[in-house]
Amino acid sequence: MDIELEKQYFSLGLYSKVTDDKDYLQMVKNIKWDEDTYDGFCKGCSKSSVFKAIKNIEINHNFIPCLSGNGKNESLKCYTNAAVGDCFGGAINFEKRLICTRCGFFIHIYYKYDNAALIKVGSYPSVADLQIGCLLNELSIPKHSIPKELTKAIGLKAHGAYIGAFSYLRRVYENLIVDAATKASKEVDWNEGKFNSLRAQDKIKYLEKYLPLDMVENRSAYGILSKGIHELSEEECNSNFNVLYDLIIMIIEEKEEQKRKGMRKEKLRAALSEISTNLK
Repeated sequence: MDIELEKQYFSLGLYSKVTDDKDYLQMVKNIKWDEDTYDGFCKGCSKSSVFKAIKNIEINHNFIPCLSGNGKNESLKCYTNAAVGDCFGGAINFEKRLICTRCGFFIHIYYKYDNAALIKVGSYPSVADLQIGCLLNELSIPKHSIPKELTKAIGLKAHGAYIGAFSYLRRVYENLIVDAATKASKEVDWNEGKFNSLRAQDKIKYLEKYLPLDMVENRSAYGILSKGIHELSEEECNSNFNVLYDLIIMIIEEKEEQKRKGMRKEKLRAALSEISTNLK
């Protein structure tokens, strides 16, 4: 399995550069001739599966250069095919397909050479669909417990809107703080004025009894998310997204486990109470 190819098949957003001009020929060769297997979410199976890359499906047209050859003497050739038109934002260089080894479902990925770079211009299913499907399938929590802001963040990242994706990750944090504050406000020693005067990171510390430990211990993440929205570039947000996303997944899973544990405790307490009553 080629880790670089796996990333750009399943994670790289549309209109993102796969490689620049100096690496173009080698990358085209790697993609077109790739027959490796990859783990990914299958929309046909609705669960994780193994996909096999299919060698070289071309849609060459409109003077787009394409690597040709089957050995040591690769060369660029030009083709025309007016029937394809300007789909996926411009002339398509070639298509790559991956097939699910379980149900035969295809992932279609389209590339073109433009402005001295190889660009990923199309994907079916979309990268967002694949990543959201993977999220829903792999998390050990009910689907209704997954914040809608998290799936929106994934969708925005898949389309290259990395600052926007950061803003939705921050909303997950903000909503967790609001929920915890609502619970804490029912306590007799709750100080609304003091709470409202605190910075976000200090609010997390103030609410530590009501928040997942991973969130309390990593409360600096909120500052990083805020900085991403106001100061960081799209590329900087992209390079930092996965770490913050993984942290939020841990926080959500921990919160759900706390909820399940609380329900088990309550159920056990009620059962013991009933036993005690019956034995009197």
